[in-house]
Amino acid sequence: MTYIEPDTPDGAPEIEPPATPAPDIQPGQTPDELPPLEPGGGQPGDSRPYD
Repeated sequence: MTYIEPDTPDGAPEIEPPATPAPDIQPGQTPDELPPLEPGGGQPGDSRPYD
């Protein structure tokens, strides 16, 4: 394997990578806990227990 020395004196890339987009949801906007499930259950045979 051949070592290639960087051309720039400080080793920084000549072409800067594009800025990454910010996330759609900011961490401060998320709830601390999950909302409660809908009351009641499914019908017999459903994956949710029924009342």
